[in-house]
Amino acid sequence: MVKEFHDRFIYFIDLIAQHFIIVALSSLLVLVFGVLIGVFVFYNSKARAFLLPVVNFLYTIPSLALFALFIPVIGCMKAITSHIFSNIL
Repeated sequence: MVKEFHDRFIYFIDLIAQHFIIVALSSLLVLVFGVLIGVFVFYNSKARAFLLPVVNFLYTIPSLALFALFIPVIGCMKAITSHIFSNIL
């Protein structure tokens, strides 16, 4: 295993860099969308009355179970999109 890691070191570094870029970009987009949705809900009482009970219900579900429930939805998307949807919830 150590020999394989040594032989394919550049490949592993490339995969780590790709993963870092995907996570950083999705985190940035989640931050932007989360702030925009939060500001919208703060100033719009109708949206607040609808979204707060939904979010409170989703908050009671453990994140691992919620991720398993959304696999059919986010499983067929690109990695960046699935990270955004799983992180925004």
